[in-house]
Amino acid sequence: MTERNKINLIIATNDPNSPEVESIRALGYRIQCVLSDGESALRSILEHRPDVVLCDAFLPQMDALGILETLQSKAYRGVFICLASAPSDILAAKLMEYGARYFLVRPFGLEYLGKRIDALVKEQQNTLPFGASSSPIKVSDEFDLEGCVSEMMRQIGVPAHIRGYRYIRKAILMSLENSELLNAITKELYPGIARFYKTTPSRVERAIRHAIEVAWTRGDLETLTALFGYTIKTSKGKPTNGEFISMLTDRLRINLKIS
Repeated sequence: MTERNKINLIIATNDPNSPEVESIRALGYRIQCVLSDGESALRSILEHRPDVVLCDAFLPQMDALGILETLQSKAYRGVFICLASAPSDILAAKLMEYGARYFLVRPFGLEYLGKRIDALVKEQQNTLPFGASSSPIKVSDEFDLEGCVSEMMRQIGVPAHIRGYRYIRKAILMSLENSELLNAITKELYPGIARFYKTTPSRVERAIRHAIEVAWTRGDLETLTALFGYTIKTSKGKPTNGEFISMLTDRLRINLKIS
């Protein structure tokens, strides 16, 4: 497990003098700063690039959602955890859509929070960053390939809670195993995904198309430009489902040197 004194953490809270802050400090993390408003928190996150951000859902000047919206275009890849005083499935889903990794409702045990932070940081460290290289591997090797696909899609801006996210991830994993599927998107790939998720090929196609539309509207423009520059910079518009899946599959195959 990662040593806690090596994990940099920023806290953004309505009450910086609360006992909660000192209790978190006592867990052993390296707290870089404690902020009481959203705009200051955003500036500090961009300046320090902490491993973890603990942020109240609602803050003066800018709330957690506003911070996350800005961070999406700033290539920040740390673990963002939102804290709230009351449960809200709608709020939690929205925050997760914009990049939050966890939504925690008060009151909570500090040791539980520590375990969640440790697990999320470890998961982040073990996931190969988008565009990174590695030693040659095969799909069958013991390797978190699904985690790499998930990280790539998160960076592009496909929200994890929509159906198209799961279908695109499955499409990429299937295409890495069998590249011929990319030449038979409608006849073989969609039906294969539909069988796995017990749905229909037409619903798979629609959900993937919707996910691409969401990514094009809300995603990280820098990452999208790097991948699909020819579509962004011309009048062609967003890629088709087949182009989207093929380009992500090819990029991942190159990055991971998958044979």
